Amino acid sequence: MKSRKKYVFLNSLFIRVKTMKHSHGLFLILLLIIFSCNHCPTAQAYEDRIIAISRDYKPEGVALAMISPNSAKALNLSELGYTDMGDSFEEMQQRAKDKGFTFPYLYDGDEQKCALEYGPAATPHCFVFDRDRILRYAGRSSIHDAD
Repeated sequence: MKSRKKYVFLNSLFIRVKTMKHSHGLFLILLLIIFSCNHCPTAQAYEDRIIAISRDYKPEGVALAMISPNSAKALNLSELGYTDMGDSFEEMQQRAKDKGFTFPYLYDGDEQKCALEYGPAATPHCFVFDRDRILRYAGRSSIHDAD
C-alpha cells in the first residue's frame, strides 16, 4: 500500500476517511485495519487482544475495522482441522456475534480487491493510519506471541 494515499479501500469501495468522527464527536486520531480470518489458529489467538484494543482505544480516537480476505471456496479441507469455523460470510457473522465484536468485520473473499490493494502477508496483519490517513505501520500486531 502506498504510504501517501489518503483513502482506504474497504469492501470494494473507496471511502474517504479524512473527516471521520467517532461516536463522542472527537476526530479520529488513528485508523487500524486488521486482516484476519475465522479458520486461522493464529488469528483466533489474537481475537481477544483485538477486541481489547478496540474497547480500550476507541475512547482515545482510534477506529478499528477487521477484514477477512479469504474465500470459503479456496479453503483446503486440511486447514479446517484446527478450527471450529470456515471463512464464509455467514460464518464470519457467527464469529462476530459469538465473540461480541463491536467493530466492523468485513468480507473481501469473493474478489479480494481490498487484500490485493493492501497486500497482507498473513493473518493477522495490521495497517495503522494517522489522522491524515497516511500509512504509518504495516505488519504484525505484536512482537510477542498471542497469549
